[in-house]
Amino acid sequence: MMNKAQNINADLLSLLVCPVSLSSLVYDKGRDELVSLRSRLAFPIQDGVPIMLSEAARPISDDDVKRLRLAPVWLGNDI
Repeated sequence: MMNKAQNINADLLSLLVCPVSLSSLVYDKGRDELVSLRSRLAFPIQDGVPIMLSEAARPISDDDVKRLRLAPVWLGNDI
């Protein structure tokens, strides 16, 4: 079974930015979310579709930020 993010075109993902800070996103493979380290929000991916609404995002912890900075999968190019 494919994970949700595998259904999304990598080129399309690289065009997405955080709707709050307009910064690049990091893909969190373990949680299957797109994360803005600048705004400290994680956006869910549901049925292969990123839900890029601030209301749908969850705040991320300091531990999440540290973990993602150590092993990021960058989708954009500005952080």
